Amino acid sequence: MSGNPWMRTGIFLGSAVGLVALALVTRPGAREPEFFREEGSLFFPGFTDPGQAAKLEVTALDKTGTIIKPFAVEKQDGRWTIPSHYGYPADAEERMGKAAGLFIGLTKKGVRSDNASDHARFGVVDPSDESLDSAGRGQKVIFRDTAGNELASLILGNKIREEGGGEQGLRFVREPGKKRVYTAAIPSELSTAFGDWIEKDLLKIQSWDVEKLVFDNHSIDETQMVLVPGEKLEFTKKDYKWVLSDLQPGEEMKEDKVRDAGSELDRIQIVGVRRKKEGITADLKTARGIEAQMIADWLQRRGFYPVRGGDIKSDEGELIAVTNKGVKYTLRFGQVVYGDEESLSAGSEDEAAKKEGEAPKDEEKKEGVKPNRYLLVSVEFDPTGVAKPAEPKPTEDLVKKRESSRDAIQQVNEALTKYRDAHEQKFPKALAELTTDAAAGLKELPKDAWGKELSYSYDEATNTYVLAVLGADGAIGGDGENFDLDSKALDQVGSFRKLYDDWVAAEKKEEDGKKEAATLAKRFEPWYYVIDAASFDKLRVKRADVVKAPEAGPPAPPGGEAGGTPPPGGGG
Repeated sequence: MSGNPWMRTGIFLGSAVGLVALALVTRPGAREPEFFREEGSLFFPGFTDPGQAAKLEVTALDKTGTIIKPFAVEKQDGRWTIPSHYGYPADAEERMGKAAGLFIGLTKKGVRSDNASDHARFGVVDPSDESLDSAGRGQKVIFRDTAGNELASLILGNKIREEGGGEQGLRFVREPGKKRVYTAAIPSELSTAFGDWIEKDLLKIQSWDVEKLVFDNHSIDETQMVLVPGEKLEFTKKDYKWVLSDLQPGEEMKEDKVRDAGSELDRIQIVGVRRKKEGITADLKTARGIEAQMIADWLQRRGFYPVRGGDIKSDEGELIAVTNKGVKYTLRFGQVVYGDEESLSAGSEDEAAKKEGEAPKDEEKKEGVKPNRYLLVSVEFDPTGVAKPAEPKPTEDLVKKRESSRDAIQQVNEALTKYRDAHEQKFPKALAELTTDAAAGLKELPKDAWGKELSYSYDEATNTYVLAVLGADGAIGGDGENFDLDSKALDQVGSFRKLYDDWVAAEKKEEDGKKEAATLAKRFEPWYYVIDAASFDKLRVKRADVVKAPEAGPPAPPGGEAGGTPPPGGGG
């Protein structure tokens, strides 16, 4: 190359600089700062308070990996319900707060990929996209506010494990509709198990409150649709022990089975729940009309029968439990049903009809699918369940008048004692002396509840007295307002007050029982339940379970009573 050497050097230097600049621009790591810029930032900066969340939607595949399983919890009119499970009431306030807490303040720990082809490998494929293969589908979670706006939306993918096998609390995540995959710290699972979001205590009963148990072991004549009476055992609790009402002389009662049944009422857990067929009332009667046969068919498939008179009965009998508040539960047990919590609580009624009542398949037996029982529950108030005093209730005014009269008698008694101590152990001949005697310390005589002076009878020979209130009529004898109260029977006033207080307590218990029964009846009205068959077994009691027959005596010798005189003509 000819020309100025300095010029040639400048050209070479310029070319070198250009090549370096080009290399910097085109090298693979040039865009890395942009790619990782999001790390450490919040996923949902506007989601700051669990109280913002009014609805949770979760979509995932079922355990077979083939069926899309939606789950939702929503707050409407101040009440949490589970729309995906027939709108059953949810016990969700605390759990929703914990679930929302997993997403509030959630940061993007790392950026892993912008390639859609990586989604299946990371387990963040959208589970609701039916056009895609089921492999690698994650759990899609959406929180919404009261207006339905999204507060947070994320697909949860595979957990990230350390080399040693321990979990870091990290998992792959992706925002729906976007390609980028992140890692995020979500330390606990977001449960969509129905039982985790409801009050599983079915009856909400305390075993020690149960005062009466009736085991009605009837059956049903399915051809005539009539009730066939069977054993009926009635137990009441006395001094904390169960007593059978018709225990015969010589029989002994084995209380364990009854006590266990009472305790089991406290422990019954909901396995599954569905809505009743429309036309079944809260007190378990069937409505008459054009759909009566459809209702009857629906009931019979579950082991219940509408009998004459409109009542619904069970071929397995029923259990009645009455609490000390008069809350009367009636439990009717239906047929055996197999399935898990999810299959017995979600899905359409058509799906339910296919599943319910089926015996378990071989693969379900291998998985340990347990038998359960259908259950219908009704609740009403039974006034006989509330113990009340045997004597009539006095009025509060009359109680106060007795107490006022007692106080007046006690005040005069004290003055009489002081007078006696100051006058050679002698009582005054008239009460008026108390107001003029300094030792008595009484400026004026107290009056009874009607404003009259107290009756004072003094026996000088024995130096004793009787101080009394003679009631409204001022005469000896009488009841009610005309009661008499003397200084020798002041303890009657305390008994009178106790009688009144016992009545008030019983009436309060009765009022609480009516409210509780009404609340529970409303709770049970729309639903029928599935419980563990083991609970059913504990709640079934027969006479042979609880009664020990008297031991037989020695057999009688042929021809006569044991130990008796031989019959005429006999040997001997």
